[in-house]
Amino acid sequence: MEIRFVNEAKAQSVAVMAGDGASLTPAGTMLDGKLNGALVRAMAASRFTGAIGQVVEVLGASPECARALVIGCGALDRLDPLTVERFAAHAIKRTAVSGADRLALFPEAIGGGTAAEAAARAAMGARRAASRVDRYRTRMKP
Repeated sequence: MEIRFVNEAKAQSVAVMAGDGASLTPAGTMLDGKLNGALVRAMAASRFTGAIGQVVEVLGASPECARALVIGCGALDRLDPLTVERFAAHAIKRTAVSGADRLALFPEAIGGGTAAEAAARAAMGARRAASRVDRYRTRMKP
């Protein structure tokens, strides 16, 4: 797995965070605007509440983005580093078998922390979720 920190993401899949009450983070609101409100419509159509681990997947949202993921992280005012790691892990697990080779994560800064700290935590969560112990397997499962 290769992890890069970039300013402009060209990815097939995009993941953003959402909080309790299906409230999008600023990055999620920006992405929703680019997708003409597809994320908000998808959250309203499903039973998405923003609880930890809930995922809404929007397929074919735009020509630039084949898959958009909204991942629930609980109360946004109580974000901690572990929540950001879990967000990235959920995104990796959902896209690992989808065929997408690039995933852009948009973690939010944690409390009084910086965006760099959130990015580092997201990278750690992605790295842990992507690792597999398959040395002694006789058949590979996706």
